[in-house]
Amino acid sequence: MWKVLQYEAVYDDLIGSVDDAAEARIYNAVVQLKEEGHTLRGKVSKPLGDGLFELRIRHKHMAFRLIYFFDGANIPIVVAFVKKTQKTPPRLMKLAKARKNEMILEGKKGVEITFH
Repeated sequence: MWKVLQYEAVYDDLIGSVDDAAEARIYNAVVQLKEEGHTLRGKVSKPLGDGLFELRIRHKHMAFRLIYFFDGANIPIVVAFVKKTQKTPPRLMKLAKARKNEMILEGKKGVEITFH
């Protein structure tokens, strides 16, 4: 089983900004990621390049994205946002790459996401 981490509080901040139904949808997608790890594919997970992946969640008319990578048995989520455009904004990709490097190269620790 994988351990899902978050960079500072990116997951908690996204969850705190949505309604209960959207929160449940996001939560279920993250649980699926925790259980399936590298094998998660299809409409749920998409590779973005540079070792980054995008967890794709739809709820009603909204699209949520969590950008993550694999680090041993850990899956750190480095960016979480409400998607408003067709492509992932370049500034968020740049941020995701910088945070990934910070966690890997500088040893910044992620905060474990607790599942209940």
